[in-house]
Formats: sequence, C-alpha cells, structure tokens
Amino acid sequence: MAERTYLIGLALIFAASLAAAPGAQGAGQSAGATDETVILAGRVIDGVTAAPRGASTIRIKRDRIVSITDGWSEPGAAEVIDLKGFTVMPGLIDMHVHLTGEGTADSLVKSVTLTATDLAVESTVYARKTLDAGFTSVRNLGAAGGADISLRRAIDLGMVPGPRIWTARHSLAITGGHADTGGLRPELGVFSNWMNGIVDGPDEAVKAVRYQSKYGATVIKFTATAGVLSIAGSGDVQQFSDAEMRAIVETSHLLGLKVAAHAHGKKGLEAAIRAGVDSIEH
Repeated sequence: MAERTYLIGLALIFAASLAAAPGAQGAGQSAGATDETVILAGRVIDGVTAAPRGASTIRIKRDRIVSITDGWSEPGAAEVIDLKGFTVMPGLIDMHVHLTGEGTADSLVKSVTLTATDLAVESTVYARKTLDAGFTSVRNLGAAGGADISLRRAIDLGMVPGPRIWTARHSLAITGGHADTGGLRPELGVFSNWMNGIVDGPDEAVKAVRYQSKYGATVIKFTATAGVLSIAGSGDVQQFSDAEMRAIVETSHLLGLKVAAHAHGKKGLEAAIRAGVDSIEH
C-alpha cells in the first residue's frame, strides 16, 4: 500500500501542469541516467477534455510534460512509472495551509516553546502528507521565524518531499490583533514588532511588507479582522485601518507580490477589498 501511494503521488507531481514550475518533488529527486520519464496511465483526467481519457502515455522531459498520447507507447530509454491500474490527474492546489503545525489544544503552548527549527522539522511531516494527498502546490499563509521559508528551500533543493510552496512568512497584524500572540503576560510579547509582523500605522506596514519580502516571502498575508481562534478581539470588527491596508497592498504590489487578507466580519472584509487585496481568506 505504501508503494502504491508513493506511485500515485509521483504521478500527481509529474502531471501537475503542462508548464510546471520547479518545486514539488521527492527527496533527492534528480535526473539520473535519463532526463525523460514515461507514465503509463490507466486513465487520465487532464482538466481539458470533459471526459477522462483512457489508457494513455505521458512523456515528461525534466520538469515539463511534453506529450500525452492515447494508448501505452514504447518508452524507449526513459524511466517508466507503471500506473496502468490507476487514474492520473493534475496535482491539486490548496490556497491556504499552515504546514508548520496542526491546530491542537496545546497550540498556544507550542507557540511560545517551540523554536523555528522545531517548526521547520515538524513541517516536513505535513509537507509529505500534503503531497501524498495529491496537493502539489500550496500557499502557506503564515509561519513563525521563517520556518516555512526553510521548508520551501529544502523542498526546492530536493532534500525532502513536498509540494511547491508560496510562502507568506509572518502574517501581518495590529498590536493585539489576530496574528499577534495574545493572552500572554506582557513580557512574553517583547518580540511583537514590525519585523515579526506586528504593525501599527502605514509606515510600519510598509516596512513590514518589505522585510517579509527581503527574507523570502512570495505572498503577503494580513489579518483584516480577528477570527474564531483569536484570544483577543472579535472577528466581526475591522482591525487594520483603511490607510494601513492600502499601505500593505500597494507596497506588496510594487514588489510583485499578491496579498491575502484574513477576514471574517463584513466591515473588515469590505475594507480589504477596497484596498485591493487579491484574495479573501475564510
């Protein structure tokens, strides 16, 4: 069963896109004796035709699918992945994940006891689970200490298996906002500053976006409202001011970065849309 799951995962990786970008891969994956791979598929859901294709041959050169033809063709010298008994489809995309941990009863304790190194190591487990579930591209919308950047780098280098990741690094929040560590005694919040995503005012918002970009963020995420898991604040209330939101969005777009806004309440959601965000989360 483990081998079958692995093969399905590989098929999803290779069939992810006709113009796939570097990223999703298995640990140590590299071009060996040949840079060509052939998948012999029982069926193919290609996302183009209305009905699934029958027996098909998928030819891949390095990280590009070069052809999908009917029937099972002679592979020649290419590496062969035999999935004649399976359906192959493009990799799935999850637009909102947090691969550095699971939401559990002890999440608050972990947030102040685990190091960024702990989180990066733990995230390799969830990255593999995500890939095995068929997701070959994800947006990781918030992680502490750059753990998501370390994970992405390890995947891109072929050191660990996982999906392609667009990473937000720290989610941006106001002091006491949804992404601020609330509910703790004051001295435990000494690192709540714009470098860690806690911003107050448009000027700090600009600096925070630039800082996240400098250290590897490929998407920016901010919390327009609180949320159901917030310790302080209501999810119905707008948190960032309109001016702060505009500063975040305008700076991100100047840097070529998309912006995601966590928003529950109507007022904060509408303010985020006015500011020009690219996606609303939740």
